[in-house]
Amino acid sequence: MLEAIVIAGTPKSRDRLTQGKNKFFTKLSGYYSGNLVVNALIECSMINSIYIIPVMIY
Repeated sequence: MLEAIVIAGTPKSRDRLTQGKNKFFTKLSGYYSGNLVVNALIECSMINSIYIIPVMIY
């Protein structure tokens, strides 16, 4: 089985933000992009654990 790590931290550089927001919390078709990623990982039979890192790390 595999473990997934999702980096949801806010970058220090505003150039890495999308419309002034963290990419994890940007809405796409009415859903937050972070939710879409996590839901896709949940549906994958190979993923055993999902870790979301919420701190500013880069």
